Amino acid sequence: MKSITFTLCLIVTKIQCACVPSLYELACENLSDLKNGKNEDQVTLTIGNARKTPTETLSPGTFKEYPNLEELVIVSAVNKLEVDAFRELSKLLVLKMYKNSISVLPDFAFIVLPHLVKLDLRDNNIQQIATYGPFLFQNLKTVNLSFNKLRDLNWQCFAAPGLERLIVTNNRIQEIGARGVLSPDLITLNLASNEIYHLEDDVFQDLKQLEELVLSHNRFTTLWTKFKVKSLKKLDLSHNRITAIQDSVFDGIPQVERIYLNDNLLKKLPPQFATLNLTVVHLHNNRLQNLEMITLNPFSFELTFSKNPLSCLCLDNLILLMELKGITTTDCQREYYKNGMNPTCIALELDEWKWDNGKCSHNVVMEDYLYQFLDMNENITDCQ
Repeated sequence: MKSITFTLCLIVTKIQCACVPSLYELACENLSDLKNGKNEDQVTLTIGNARKTPTETLSPGTFKEYPNLEELVIVSAVNKLEVDAFRELSKLLVLKMYKNSISVLPDFAFIVLPHLVKLDLRDNNIQQIATYGPFLFQNLKTVNLSFNKLRDLNWQCFAAPGLERLIVTNNRIQEIGARGVLSPDLITLNLASNEIYHLEDDVFQDLKQLEELVLSHNRFTTLWTKFKVKSLKKLDLSHNRITAIQDSVFDGIPQVERIYLNDNLLKKLPPQFATLNLTVVHLHNNRLQNLEMITLNPFSFELTFSKNPLSCLCLDNLILLMELKGITTTDCQREYYKNGMNPTCIALELDEWKWDNGKCSHNVVMEDYLYQFLDMNENITDCQ
């Protein structure tokens, strides 16, 4: 079956024209231009102008001449969305609305789209989602509400059965809420770049299919939540301000393979970390002094640990172990390992520490040398 697409986007020409047709595509600059056209077989329609401020209202009847559309994209055109605006598009599978200025999603805004699979509302001005939820149907698999102004996830629509991918990055979310606010069928949950500082202990417990959880670039300082997601394979907590992790945090994620804890303030890792069957661990840019408890799986392990105040002994042992077990890292990471680039070895060179057969006497690092180390490396591009 051929894919039918309806796109509202930007047409840049020196001569302004209402709509430019082709075999399966129609490009228009304004929603109002649609009333002059009629094509039931239209597959692609482009409307909008990224250089303009969205000023139009999307009302019922706008798409009455295009009933067979399967994909619709609206870019920088709409500042208000009315109930039933899509009522003629019962065959629509994909709806994308970028760079508009929609502050509220009204009740049942998309309920007339029973076959909708993907809804992408990135980069709008959405602050509120109606009480009854605008998209409650089982065919919906992906929702993207990134770059909006949502403050929480306590909306019924996020619990829709069948929803597999929920992406709500770059909003103003502070708390996810209580257990049951998210769809039990989620496979991917991405909440990066919000303001989350706290998680309820059982908030993810019903997500039996969840494999990827991204909570990077938030405001966590300590981590006490037991994730309790046996299906989880990737956990990203990078770029927070985490100073401590409770010992039991990782007990409920036995299948996790990739953990990203880089760019935090960790001084140690919980003992349970060593029991995980990990293949990727990112720990660079923390305050770690010893990594000996980590289980390093041979030939399938990627480890990053630059910009940590590791003791010379710990650093030497890790580099040797990586070579023996075939553990991989990046060229950028290896630059940090050269010439004793850690604060303990800097202190040794300055004769502030005692030597013990050519090794550091202990793993403690003075704060002065830690900050000196960080200052030395601040102009070096961070490894990813």
